[in-house]
Amino acid sequence: MTTTSAGGKITGFIALTFSTDEVLAEGDPVHVVGDYEVAKADGTKAIVGYVSVPSYTRGPSGLTAAAGQVTVEAIGFSVMTVNSGAAIAAGAEVGVGAAKKYVTSAASTARIGVALTAASGASQKIDVLVQGGAVVPSA
Repeated sequence: MTTTSAGGKITGFIALTFSTDEVLAEGDPVHVVGDYEVAKADGTKAIVGYVSVPSYTRGPSGLTAAAGQVTVEAIGFSVMTVNSGAAIAAGAEVGVGAAKKYVTSAASTARIGVALTAASGASQKIDVLVQGGAVVPSA
């Protein structure tokens, strides 16, 4: 993407749409708290990106910031759907473990990104925001 005007954006981010239960402003860093749901980052989970288009409601006095859908400039290369190797919470860091399965990232795994959806057990489809440079095996 290019720009021809001052102040225009040129990013390598992926634009993703998330829902939110809180009012978020443009530029707020966010982390995943549920299936395609974000909240303002508080240091407890990996940041997936920054709000580029906040949610607004239209009322008699004009537009007002509100909870709802937001566009996030996600820090990553792609979103891919994989089969979980175990239970994985939305927002958890995901990696490939010794058993060659996608699991919650730990010291013994090769981290690839952040879960955008959750799995309650093994062999469930989840979406992962790929952030790392790790080679990703086919699922």
